[in-house]
Amino acid sequence: MGLILSPAALGKFNILVELLAKWNRVYNLTARRNEDTWVSHHLLDSLSIVPFLPSGRLIDVGSGAGFPGLPIAVADPDRDIVLLDSNQKKSAFLRHAVTEMRLDNVSVETIRVEAFRPARAFDIVVARAFSSLPEFVRLAGHLCASEGRLVGMKVCVRDEERAKVPPGCVEKNCRALGAHAGSAASRCFYQTGDVDGGSLGDGAYPRSRESEGRRRQDNDVD
Repeated sequence: MGLILSPAALGKFNILVELLAKWNRVYNLTARRNEDTWVSHHLLDSLSIVPFLPSGRLIDVGSGAGFPGLPIAVADPDRDIVLLDSNQKKSAFLRHAVTEMRLDNVSVETIRVEAFRPARAFDIVVARAFSSLPEFVRLAGHLCASEGRLVGMKVCVRDEERAKVPPGCVEKNCRALGAHAGSAASRCFYQTGDVDGGSLGDGAYPRSRESEGRRRQDNDVD
């Protein structure tokens, strides 16, 4: 990936995996029970987008067990990052992980994405758990600065799904990240920009029960 990580950074990843193993036994933070897959399917998958991210403040929407937000924070300690999740137990894990990993550049918010109204918009809004790209844009678009970027990590997005991305959001880049060791699926990096935050994600697009169920399933499986 071209990333240069210090021994201290690698130590933080060890802490994260150990915490995830401990908490996952009780709180089901990830559906992947095989800890041998966590490095490839969680850590490396999260780090794969770091070389392509523009500069600026970042929010990880639906952070769950902290992916991709926590690995990004370790790899880029000068970047301000917010981890957002509406689940109280997952947020508790995130706060504990931030403390144990000594990540001074990270804060945690426990709230639904459509209800979160930060004082300042973000340069990058990233999501790894949303079930569809259009839903991500509609629910999280208001968090994005006028010249910011929405970044969706997806295994595959069909043409018909991409066609449903709302007006006011222009696709800037779609990049295949490739499969990592131990992972059978390749990931794609969908980057959109020129978001009209005033018309997206402002309560005009209520989440259906069906889409909520898909989002929770994706968040559990990562």
